Amino acid sequence: AIRLPEVQARLLGVPLVRTAQVSRELPDRLRVEVTERVPLARIGDPRVDFALLVDRDGRLMASGPGLRHLPLITGLTLDRPEPGRDLEDPRARDALRLIEHAGTTHLKERLPVRSVDAQHPAYLLVELATGERARVARSNLELRLVHFAATLQAEEERGRRIGFIDLTVDSNFPVVRP
Repeated sequence: AIRLPEVQARLLGVPLVRTAQVSRELPDRLRVEVTERVPLARIGDPRVDFALLVDRDGRLMASGPGLRHLPLITGLTLDRPEPGRDLEDPRARDALRLIEHAGTTHLKERLPVRSVDAQHPAYLLVELATGERARVARSNLELRLVHFAATLQAEEERGRRIGFIDLTVDSNFPVVRP
């Protein structure tokens, strides 16, 4: 006899599986529904010479071809860098939250994240694919990203570019031009 909870548990043990449901359809069928994990970013560790993939839940996955376009999270030393492990470090969780928010909201076109350095406990260093960089405080992260996008847009409308912006303060964000 097939033990459905065991089958489901084994499926959930596969790093690329996010959810799994196994049910019996009488008289002679099994129904298996699987939701695949989708990589959100790459995460680099100085002890390994390649980047692992990580999904929005912080689950590490093996790297694959054609995914170099995903943002790279740096500045962390992973406890055990292997597929199937969950990232517990709050700095990594903040970097994932930043990437997800910048990539899934109205900010997507304005904030194409290339990399996030999560080393510092109080802020994240963000580099956009367009070259702009920002220091973003971990508190009120979503609001700070809105300010980042609005500042980029305002400067673009004035015909100017930003090289660096400090979003660790609550207003009057210091800007350095390229």
